[in-house]
Amino acid sequence: MNSRWASDFSYSYFKQILQTILSKFKLHLLSQAPYILEEHDTRRRHLVLRHDVDVSLKRACTMAEIERKFKINATYMVMMESSLYRIDNDYSCEILCKMTKMGHEIGLHIDPHLHGNEFSEKEINSACEELEAITGSPVLTVSFHRPPQRFMGGALKVAHRVNAYALELLEGYRSDSKGYWKDGEPLPWLREFNGFLCQLLIHPIWWGDEHMSREERLRAFVFEESRGKPLNHAETLRKKIIETINVEFNL
Repeated sequence: MNSRWASDFSYSYFKQILQTILSKFKLHLLSQAPYILEEHDTRRRHLVLRHDVDVSLKRACTMAEIERKFKINATYMVMMESSLYRIDNDYSCEILCKMTKMGHEIGLHIDPHLHGNEFSEKEINSACEELEAITGSPVLTVSFHRPPQRFMGGALKVAHRVNAYALELLEGYRSDSKGYWKDGEPLPWLREFNGFLCQLLIHPIWWGDEHMSREERLRAFVFEESRGKPLNHAETLRKKIIETINVEFNL
């Protein structure tokens, strides 16, 4: 039976998720995971809220601002080698610094496919140092973009930083990857969750003021970002998005 769910990716539904988190869970940044696991405080349900920024820092900042209104801090994982946004230009630096001032955590989102599914601690450390220079804050967490199966359920730390795909963080894990929740609607699951620790991964690109299918959302994003640009910009952007998140869509 297919339990995939993609019926509501509106900010209104996202706010319901945040309200549920506040009512039931003790919320943590990803970097705090080792302390949660060490203390093992079973008096509360614990939740790590994570966002992988695959496509747009602007969309990530919008989500961060919504969370700020709920006094919620989350962990945002950003890419140093993205073809869709430059991490080191003034606009991106301004967004990242703004999110950091809100209290959100900035971590490293690394694509193993760009490194032949192999990478060294030295490469991770170098990328984190670059990111730290931009945000002015230490980078304490790492997540893998479209992780190969062998990356799932690994050690709690990689290059001395918390690994988002550590075994301990996947027992209660849900994600909206590729624009749908493969394990069913998230709200009922959150309300009924009776485990110790869960990690909720939400990708900002799929969400907006109104619900749209993933194809509609990507088309709308391309048209918005291509306004006033050369005629071939939209098609170039479409191809970059497909290469990055492996979701096909037409303009």
